[in-house]
Amino acid sequence: MTFYDSFDNLKKALISLITDISKESVHLLDSFVDSIAMVAIDFADWFNDLFRR
Repeated sequence: MTFYDSFDNLKKALISLITDISKESVHLLDSFVDSIAMVAIDFADWFNDLFRR
């Protein structure tokens, strides 16, 4: 194994790690946006109920 082979393997491992981290970040961001949207919808329902009475 030459230096370039080990460097290529390191590069592949780093790209794989960055890809996995970005996938997890997108999943966490999606979950966060979903939870904010649910809270906003609940608040809007509560606000509408407040003025219907």
